[in-house]
Amino acid sequence: MTLHLQKNNYQSILDAFIYSIRATISDSSCDIDLPLRTNEWNLRQHIYHLIDTPSAGLHTILKEALSNPKSKVEIIPDLDNLNEHRTGLSVPQIISDLEDYSASFQQVLNLYDDDKLDSVIIETNFPQRGITEDRSARTLLDRLFVRHWSEHLYDMTRKH
Repeated sequence: MTLHLQKNNYQSILDAFIYSIRATISDSSCDIDLPLRTNEWNLRQHIYHLIDTPSAGLHTILKEALSNPKSKVEIIPDLDNLNEHRTGLSVPQIISDLEDYSASFQQVLNLYDDDKLDSVIIETNFPQRGITEDRSARTLLDRLFVRHWSEHLYDMTRKH
């Protein structure tokens, strides 16, 4: 399913997602390292999963694809992308990471127009599912950004 959003819609959605995450983790009663439910991820895990799925972030793949028509991306699900450094970050440092991510993502979106969103094609590989298919930048944004982030944001902000 492709949403056929315009470039400025993606920018607005990203702003709203970052705002919601920032508001959630800035709440004084929030413990970002407490699992949201039994056997579920904590907020820190969700955040770094979103920032680095796919590896180095969706925006890096979209940027590369503009200059490399044979760009490929591999999607490995369910990685929390935490490391020793990220595990020790404070809430203000995590917010800084989110803001840096947002700025980088916005810069890449600015390189696209609506035609490029449909004409730039990226080979997308899901090795755990055995699927490889060509997807437009728009399809990747719709699925790996809007839908994927929405699902995680729902989990992150629902009352527990």
